[in-house]
Amino acid sequence: AGDDIRTIDWKVTARLRSPHTRVFTEERDRPAMLVLDQRIGMFFGTQVAMKSVVAAELATLAAWRIIDVGDRVGAIIFNDDDVEIIKPGRSRDHVMRILESIVRFNQRLSAESKLRPQPAQLEQVIQQTCRIAKHDFLVAVVSDFHGLNPSAERSLLSISQHNDLVAAVVHDPIASKLPKCRDYVITDGELQIEMPNNTNTLQRVHETSVGRMKDVLGLHTKLQCPVLPISTGEPVNFQLQRLLGRRF
Repeated sequence: AGDDIRTIDWKVTARLRSPHTRVFTEERDRPAMLVLDQRIGMFFGTQVAMKSVVAAELATLAAWRIIDVGDRVGAIIFNDDDVEIIKPGRSRDHVMRILESIVRFNQRLSAESKLRPQPAQLEQVIQQTCRIAKHDFLVAVVSDFHGLNPSAERSLLSISQHNDLVAAVVHDPIASKLPKCRDYVITDGELQIEMPNNTNTLQRVHETSVGRMKDVLGLHTKLQCPVLPISTGEPVNFQLQRLLGRRF
């Protein structure tokens, strides 16, 4: 009683001699956007790999995983002076196009690169993502989140309110624990300074680095979204398996 007569499956009804209706489940299209940071600040690493390489590998694993479950995947790949937007698609050829773009951006990074750090680029890219992913997207931001400011956080909050947001924070172990040595050389890529191990300034540098990591990892409270710390000190697939409890 109450079922629409147009949904009756007449063949099954005749065979089983009792009324049967078809039940339809609407397929939900779930596009995903991978936001990948390849700025010059990501060209850094002290152990297994550079942050830029770890981020690229993480985005690659995510792209194949999304395709394998039947969803569409797109990407926003950026460095300090360029942004490439690839709309979501569902084919393996489309994933290869994304990977080719990732490789192209990654290969622009080098010690002799003319790129200058642009922290504000992160905010601009997140705002672009907010305009693209209006609702029902999966948005995965893979970055070290250098340059994250209150405006960028508000844009991330707007994304998380209408989509599923995941933040993958790529970091190097040196950010939380300085190696033991007599003297340190600190550089911004252009200028450098040598500092003895026992200086108060060095302690403040370390506290600033650790405090920044805590602020970024604290995004899960502000945005109510998963925040995955991904280290350059061990293989990415092992970390994902430990964090998500599945094989990649």
